[in-house]
Amino acid sequence: MKIAFIVESCLTGVGSHVCIICNNLAKNHEVHLLYSSARADASFQKELLHFSNIGVRLQEIQMSRNINLVSDWKTIQAISNYMRENGPFDIIHCHSSKAGVTGRIASILNGMSHKTLYTPNGLATLSTEAVGFKALLIWLAELLLGYLACQKVIAVSQDEQAYMLKTFKFNSNKVKVIENGISLPRPSHPRQVIRQELGIPDDALVFGFTGRLTYQKNPELLLTAFHNLNHPQSYLLFVGTGELLDSLKQTTNPRVIFTGERTDVPNLLNVFDVFVLPSRYEGLSLSAMEAMAAAL
Repeated sequence: MKIAFIVESCLTGVGSHVCIICNNLAKNHEVHLLYSSARADASFQKELLHFSNIGVRLQEIQMSRNINLVSDWKTIQAISNYMRENGPFDIIHCHSSKAGVTGRIASILNGMSHKTLYTPNGLATLSTEAVGFKALLIWLAELLLGYLACQKVIAVSQDEQAYMLKTFKFNSNKVKVIENGISLPRPSHPRQVIRQELGIPDDALVFGFTGRLTYQKNPELLLTAFHNLNHPQSYLLFVGTGELLDSLKQTTNPRVIFTGERTDVPNLLNVFDVFVLPSRYEGLSLSAMEAMAAAL
């Protein structure tokens, strides 16, 4: 089959999710990946090099996370042109909100909406960050495109499916649950070596977070809770980057460590004693699954 994946959020959970699917399907199918580099982390960039070697056809598309009618229309045109020049496709699979909107509209323009799937990876309508007209616009887009522009909506958990059925009144046949999966984390260095690298004593109690430092993930709550804990032998480790990094780093607590973006997350999980995920909302967190697989 000829399959096209479209994704804007090419980092951490969504990026990993798309890469796992592409890697497996590329063994037996012709896979096309339309992506934006604006929010692509080092792990995703590394996967792009691998994809080039295994025959995945790559096409960078300019996409903006924020709503902008002019730039969004240009994105729709670029995706539509690619579909027309390289199609027809047997399956078009859109991931995350922005690619979900632009990709599904492009599929309508090319008469392929009946071949289109959409995986929100955590619906934008769950966020309290968007208010007023913006929140209404997001809700309408999810509702209308869910009915008019895709064959199936993929929920990554039972809870996400229940939310979609209740919020958008979709037919139960419209929403299919395919739970997330991960590759088992395997640390390449002993726990003590990484702790020494980070300046953490062997006998310290380490709380850890992995993921994007964004409003959705709510890292401020974790930082506040750690300060209130007042445990002199404890450390807090933030693994990841994002728009809240600079404000979080204003803390003067020397036992709070920010690693920035890392490609050796299994090594960092091996350092943790307790994994904490303070998110405001999630679909089915890959970070939490990786932490569970690491016996945290």
